[in-house]
Amino acid sequence: MKRKLENNIIEEAYTRYRIELYYYAVSLCRDSHLAEELVSETFYKAMITFDTYVIDDKFKYWLFRVLKNQLIDIKRHENNTLTVKNRLELTMESPNTLDVLEELLLNEQKKDVFEAVMKLKPEIYREVIVLYYYSEFTIREIATYLEQDEGAIKVILHRARKKLKIELRGGKDEF
Repeated sequence: MKRKLENNIIEEAYTRYRIELYYYAVSLCRDSHLAEELVSETFYKAMITFDTYVIDDKFKYWLFRVLKNQLIDIKRHENNTLTVKNRLELTMESPNTLDVLEELLLNEQKKDVFEAVMKLKPEIYREVIVLYYYSEFTIREIATYLEQDEGAIKVILHRARKKLKIELRGGKDEF
């Protein structure tokens, strides 16, 4: 009975958070296949480490943290085993991330916005935008998750929005 309860909770979490986790993963790695793998592995880890989690904000933070830590581990491993040339060959063999996103994002305007988000640099801008708009984290939740103060997150979000606005205008800043 306990195992069935655990499976129901994991299924509920999967239904609730898989899309948010996928967008977050794509924003971090820019590879749709790797993003899908990261989401899958995140829920696998949730299943094997399941204790008595209740599906709440702390569980959501934990899922996002697990996903990011997995990506860090993969990047570390890749740096040790793959050359730049091998990585480029692997990337070229896989379909473009944006092709997969086109299926997910039905509205052309949303697709354009997401493409612009994916171009944002530095990476923290992409991460904060995705967490705030696509994963619906609050400023406080993002600050907690990224271990920064709320003021810093507000500044990052403001700068990211500004850069995003410029990107959406085709790189033209209107003053």
